[in-house]
Formats: sequence, structure tokens, C-alpha cells
Amino acid sequence: MSFTDASQNFGVSGTVSGTILGQAGNIVGTINSLNVNVGTQSSFADQLTGFIDQSALAQKTVTFQLVFQTTFGTFTEDLVENA
Repeated sequence: MSFTDASQNFGVSGTVSGTILGQAGNIVGTINSLNVNVGTQSSFADQLTGFIDQSALAQKTVTFQLVFQTTFGTFTEDLVENA
């Protein structure tokens, strides 16, 4: 995961965590919490880690449901991965 804080006035700090959903929408894994601290006009890059149930490995599609908790609030982002 990587992103850039283009703000000239505010940095971003918080955490990213989440769940992994199977094709039927059921939880098949978790994404470990990652601390994020990005200064103004700086970039951040790191790898997300987590666990997925072995029974989900054969699924054609999984959704990574990321939760960003920052000093500015909480928001979610869904990333769909097709095999």
C-alpha cells in the first residue's frame, strides 16, 4: 500500500486494518492493524499482512475491506481481487 499526503498544512496519522470477505460476503480472513504516520507533502509505503482461511483459497473473488482510522475520521475502502 502506498499513498502521498499532498497537503501543505496537515499530516496524517492513524491505523489501517480490515477484514477479508469471501464471494458470499462472509468473513474469511483478517488484515492486521498497521500504523500510518505521514508528514505534509510526504509519501508512505508499506505492506499489509493478515490471515485468510484455507477454505477461501479456491474462491475466484475476495474483497479486502480496509478500515482507515485517522485524526480526521474513519472511512472504509473495498478492494476486490479476482483470481
